[in-house]
Amino acid sequence: MRRKIFASIFILTVVLNILSIISTGFADFYTRYIFPIWERIMGSVTSPIPFSFGEWMIIAGLLWLAVLVVSFIVFCVKRNSFFVKFGRATIDLLIIIALVMTLNCFINYHTTPIGEEMTNKAGGEERQYTISELTNYRDYVVNQ
Repeated sequence: MRRKIFASIFILTVVLNILSIISTGFADFYTRYIFPIWERIMGSVTSPIPFSFGEWMIIAGLLWLAVLVVSFIVFCVKRNSFFVKFGRATIDLLIIIALVMTLNCFINYHTTPIGEEMTNKAGGEERQYTISELTNYRDYVVNQ
């Protein structure tokens, strides 16, 4: 059962990535309507933590990798059940990381480029926003 669940999560992750690569419209839809919900969920889970959750995850990942390497070196001669279980857990963890990264970043990387999105057709005229205007808008959003 567990294998089927992680296989399904892996397939979902691959499908989401393929859809975002081949369809900018899908990526734009996800970014506009689904990502804000995902962002609120992740924010509500991680915001009570008084430290950077991402930095903690990097440290935890490095420790996990160190344990994996040491257990591989120690148990490489014989097929130890600890190493096999730890290896499977590592694959499961990598699948979860791939899904989270897909939902947080990878789909958003394939949206309409900002230069095309920021083109305004007000009054029938098409105009490009300047770097200064975009910078001012970014500063406004960050301050809000």
